[in-house]
Formats: sequence, structure tokens, C-alpha cells
Amino acid sequence: MYCSKYQKKRNERQNFCPNNKTVIIFFAITILSSFILQTKSASADSPSLAEKIEKAKKNIVWIDKKYDTYLNLGETIVGVLKDENIKHVRLDFMDNNLKTIINYKYADKEFLISDFIDDWGFLQDSVPVPKDNKYGYIDKTGKEIVKPKYDDAYEFSEGLARVQKDDKWGFIDKTGKEIISLKYDYELDFSEGLAAVQKDNKWGFVDKTGKEIIKPMYERAPNFCEGLARVQKDYKWGFIDKTGKEIVTPKYDYAFDFSEGLATVQKGDKWGFIDKTGKEIIKPQYQITSSFSEGLAAIQKNEKWGFIDKTGKEVIGAKYEIVHEFSEGFAAISVNKKYGFIDKTGKEIISPKYYFAYEFSDGLAKVQKDEKWGFVNKNGKEIVPPKYDFVDKFSKGLARVMNDYKYGFIDENGKEIIKPIYDKASELKNNMIILEKGNKVGVLIIK
Repeated sequence: MYCSKYQKKRNERQNFCPNNKTVIIFFAITILSSFILQTKSASADSPSLAEKIEKAKKNIVWIDKKYDTYLNLGETIVGVLKDENIKHVRLDFMDNNLKTIINYKYADKEFLISDFIDDWGFLQDSVPVPKDNKYGYIDKTGKEIVKPKYDDAYEFSEGLARVQKDDKWGFIDKTGKEIISLKYDYELDFSEGLAAVQKDNKWGFVDKTGKEIIKPMYERAPNFCEGLARVQKDYKWGFIDKTGKEIVTPKYDYAFDFSEGLATVQKGDKWGFIDKTGKEIIKPQYQITSSFSEGLAAIQKNEKWGFIDKTGKEVIGAKYEIVHEFSEGFAAISVNKKYGFIDKTGKEIISPKYYFAYEFSDGLAKVQKDEKWGFVNKNGKEIVPPKYDFVDKFSKGLARVMNDYKYGFIDENGKEIIKPIYDKASELKNNMIILEKGNKVGVLIIK
């Protein structure tokens, strides 16, 4: 029973809208020149990342392992003790010397603590943890915020968390106070100030005071995105605004959330796009479409993929087996089961030669060749030739790598800053990495 519940928690995700980012940079030439000179001077005196890590490695204090698993929360470290003969796992919250236990808590052993932390990252002030089939909340230090008393509970969103007791759902704040009483059959997280709630098989929306802004009347109603929510009525989909006004009358067979001002809609077996007034900007005509990303959307036609702009113009012909969305001006594409990259004009920037490729992030993309992983830059140069069994994304100039089940870290030039000699290595969080080797464990702190 528990496995399915926790798996559901890991799999259930709400589609929250990304914020549009507008970055305006303006410097007078004299100020910029002065800034560059000061930066160069400061850089000359500052130790490099490699030097900082070399110093940190010398300061690692290795101790005998006492726990089955060590989890890096950034501010604290959690040691997990498991025992198949008991129903709980013990979670010891420690500081970075691995000796001082700040708090300890017990959780049901079926609770997938490592997966939970990987997914949610303990980025919030408090997270739900079950004990004896009841959920409460703890913070990053293991301090109990809400006692275990709920049958189900989810992470906080916009300051409130949804909880269930006796088959009814409501919301609590971070002190544990029930802000919205437990009276709904189901509910979703808050998004853009409203949360979808279900009562008597109908969906509506409440605000953070619990006021029903939109009475439950729809068959389905996911959360708001870009100011509008898609809703289903009489098996057809449309869109409403935050007052409940139907901006787009339910008439489509399916619809996705708005992205960059347009939403994907389905009529019959064809897909197109509408704007926020309901106008069909691009008539339903494609087999499949993606949402818009960086001004372009992927479309499938005759079993091949291409891209259109927001006017419906096919800027990149449908000729690819697989495409990924654009990221940092480039999209991964597949031809003859090999991956490469194109720019927004359709020009092949990196010819298809990889077994798999991920999107660009911070100027680099993960690529796989001959069952090994590496990184390429936007010029196609293999900054890190594919030679690792596993590579993680870069964070603060470092990426975790693995070869022959041994972990280490590389910098953005591909240099092995920490050699892959460790049995386990945590992600870099708050300038801290947990390393395990044999029966020893240590913490590397970058200063």
C-alpha cells in the first residue's frame, strides 16, 4: 500500500507556469571598463575553484560510517538507519561535522526518503513525513513543525499545504493551522493564488482564505496558468479566468495550459493553437504539437517533426524523427536514430552523431556516444569527451561524474577536480559534498 502511495507522490506533478524573465543590462562605457578592470584585479587575487577544492580535500575529516545512507540537505546532513525487522527508519539530522546530532525522527520504513529528497530537494522550510501511517511535517533540521495526524499530506505551495484526514481534504499553513477546513473530496496545490478543489465530483476554485471564488461545477479543472485555467464541461474543454468567466467556451476535445500566450487545443484528431481571447491563431491541423518554447513549437506531420512560429509559419520543415524543445536557442533533433542540434533557422549546428542528447543548460549539453556521456558546447566542441558512465548537470561550475561505479567531479573545462574514486558522492549543495569510500565518510566544504 505504501509503495503505491509514495510512488504516486513522486509521479504527481502540477504544471506551474514559468515566469517570464526580462533582463535589461545597461552600463556606460567608462563604468563597464572600470568594472572589468576591478574584476580582473580581484580575480587575480582570488583562488580558483580547483584551488578551493584542493584546500577543502585536505581539510576533510574521515570517520567510520554509522548510517546506511547519508543525504545532503545543504544546511544539514541526514543519516538514515534501516532495519528490516522494524517498521521505522531513523533519520538523524546532523551538522557538517557528522558528529553532532541536532534532531532525530522516525519515519515509516516504506517512506522513500532518498527519492523524496531527490524530488523535492528539501528546498522548502518543511516537508511531510509519515510515521505509523500518519503524516506530519519537519523542517531541514528535523524539528517537528506539525505532529503526525493526517492520512495524507503534500509539500507546501504558495505558503499552504494540502492535507487529508478521514477522506476529506483541506489546507494548513506552516504553523500547522488549518486555514481551509477539511471538507473537499480532493484538491490540487495553489497556483497563482487559487487552488482547484473537488466536491461531489465537480471541480471549482478557492482562494487562500478558503472562499469559493468559482463554485464546483466542472468535470475537471487543473490549476491556473498565465491567468487562465482549462476546464472540462460536458466532456469538452475551454478556459476560464479568475472570476470564473468562460473566456473560451468548452468546445475542444482536449486542451493544454497556456505557454507564451498560446494554448494547444485538439479538435478530433488534429491539434492547433488559440490565444487568450479564444481565437484560433493556428487551426487544428497537426498530428501532435508541443507547447511554445522560446517562440517556437514542435509539430508532427506525416510522422515527422518540425517547428512553427506563433503565426503558424513552418520555420523548420517536418523532417526529423524526434525533436526536443528549444533551450538557449538550440534544439536537439534526431535523424537516422542519431542526435544533433539545430538553431532557430533550422541550420544544423551540431551534426547528428550522438546516441542521445539533452537540452542546453548554461551553455553546455549532455551527449551520449558509444554508451558513454560527455558535454558539448554550442559550437559543437566536446568540452568533455563522452567517456563517463554517468554525468550530472553542472552546479556552481561542477558536475558529478561516474565511471565503473566510482564518483567524482569535473569542472566546465572537463578537468577532473575530484577524481572518480569514491563509492558515493552527493550533489553539491550549499558548497558541501558528502563523500563515501569503503567504510569511511567525509564532508568536503568549499570555502
